[in-house]
Amino acid sequence: MTTSRTSAQGQEQGRQRRWLGLAVLALPALLASLELTVTNLALPAIGRDLGAGSTQLLWTVDIYAFLLAGSLITMQGAAAAISSTAPQLGGALGIALLGSVITAVYRGRTDGAVPEGVPADAAGAFEDDLSATVTAAERLPGPVGDELLGAARGAFETGFQVAAGVCAALTAATAVLVALAGVRGKRRVSP
Repeated sequence: MTTSRTSAQGQEQGRQRRWLGLAVLALPALLASLELTVTNLALPAIGRDLGAGSTQLLWTVDIYAFLLAGSLITMQGAAAAISSTAPQLGGALGIALLGSVITAVYRGRTDGAVPEGVPADAAGAFEDDLSATVTAAERLPGPVGDELLGAARGAFETGFQVAAGVCAALTAATAVLVALAGVRGKRRVSP
């Protein structure tokens, strides 16, 4: 009887250690995500102050992420390099997925929706991407340029909202899966 009680206590301690290990491994990923989120929130101000376009801002985020990852690797050694690979891969896949969603929604909303009076070259830019549309709208006379820019911004904002919804749905699904995995683990150990 004492052996079974000791065995049950050992299993409980092992389970607690697994959760502690998960927390220790997840904390750097959370901090890196927060750091990159702060950088992304600062992008409009960076772009405005430096006069950078969307391509330059994309490179700013990429280079910042590489520098952050490089500092993690050099400061923490091989173990940190291994543990930082998963969040980097997850971040890259997330950016690719959400960027694709935004692009698909933007192009879907702008395809064939060119405002009246917009020249063909500006219409092509409008259906292609937001930065080209901003450049084209600046060259157009007042109301036509403003209408083109407003339509492009509306399409981009809709794409961003859809991407945020996809992100929220994926987060909720992950939370449910983690909760179910925790419940299943408790059921197996319980006498």
